[in-house]
Amino acid sequence: MFGALLLIRSNPELAPVAYVFVGLPIVFVLDAFLVFRTRLEIDGSGISQTHYWSSWAYPWSEIAGWSLHEMSSRGPNLVAIELHFVAGGRQKITPALVRYKDANYLQVRDSLVRYLGPPRPQQG
Repeated sequence: MFGALLLIRSNPELAPVAYVFVGLPIVFVLDAFLVFRTRLEIDGSGISQTHYWSSWAYPWSEIAGWSLHEMSSRGPNLVAIELHFVAGGRQKITPALVRYKDANYLQVRDSLVRYLGPPRPQQG
């Protein structure tokens, strides 16, 4: 960071380049920090997600089912989960929460099976 500031001071026409070297890492660090602020809650009343740019909550009575999409073409063990509503429409669960087949994925999958039954078959 100090190197970028020194570059700006010594060569003002390179300021935009220096700002990229300072600003871009800050944006990545902020985004990573904010991803960890994402919460997904699943209980007897329904499912809710709180995230820094969007939040939503749905009771189980509004959800008709769910689907699990294997995204192996984008990497090993990648998954996406979508909720399907009784009134039509879908809601994706934030990939930061459920992206890899890990402990988070297993907890979410098991909870959805408990409250909604097995996932719908994948659409081709």
